[in-house]
Amino acid sequence: MLNLARITHDQRQQLLKTHLQRVATLASSDLPDLVKNIAYYAGLWHDIGKYSPKWQDYLQNNGKRKNHAFQ
Repeated sequence: MLNLARITHDQRQQLLKTHLQRVATLASSDLPDLVKNIAYYAGLWHDIGKYSPKWQDYLQNNGKRKNHAFQ
């Protein structure tokens, strides 16, 4: 089973590993050296729970989508 971060509305899949690496790189860019590593690792860990079998099953078996952003 592939570990996915998301499936877009047009059914494009984003691998979780790719997502975490991109966020880590973005989070740590243009920061002073003192905090660059902290931001990088925070980016790597921010969605680590998506590796859980429950999330992967939900995502890959067309679970009901919810907007989890604050409204």
